[in-house]
Amino acid sequence: PSMLVDTTRCRGCRACEAACSEVNQLPEPEQAGQKTAFDAFRETSTRAFTVVNRFPGKRPGDKPVFVKRQCMHCVHPACVSACPVSAMKKDARTGVVTYDKDACIGCRYCSVACPWNIPRFE
Repeated sequence: PSMLVDTTRCRGCRACEAACSEVNQLPEPEQAGQKTAFDAFRETSTRAFTVVNRFPGKRPGDKPVFVKRQCMHCVHPACVSACPVSAMKKDARTGVVTYDKDACIGCRYCSVACPWNIPRFE
């Protein structure tokens, strides 16, 4: 599986955040303690696997750009190969990368290996 996100078409509705939360049985997307979720830069976390951030246009009058951050479910995930205890695993059927918190020893090799800065130590 793969996913293409066309940021030129994203309007910041955050439906992808809600769908990800529902499918993964996570809490509803938070507002990050601000008036709207876009008032602060948000990162992925154990409570939000997908987040959308808003960035201003490059020139005055340009429309804002919305950028989605999520695990990219790489073909050959560096986080999986870097983990010495197999706490990070890729499902051969779906391609989804998962994390087993009980197996993790906190070495943070997955964080260093991931070019997308997705796995982080909390």
